[in-house]
Amino acid sequence: ALRARARYGARLALALAADGEAQEAALVAGQVIEACAQVDSATVRVDLRALAREFNRMMSVREVAAVRDPLSDLLGSAR
Repeated sequence: ALRARARYGARLALALAADGEAQEAALVAGQVIEACAQVDSATVRVDLRALAREFNRMMSVREVAAVRDPLSDLLGSAR
């Protein structure tokens, strides 16, 4: 269940970011990062890499800036 939650949470965060809902996307991304600390999924990492690219355009949003380092750490350590 945790892997599914991470997978669909990552997709939700990506969809929210693409729709311009940066704060909500960052909130969901934080939950996904926590879940990914417990499970490893290449599919989730693909979605999180796309989310990181979306977030690069939104760095002025405080919530996005707050999840940037944990997201980078997660993607960097999962290689």
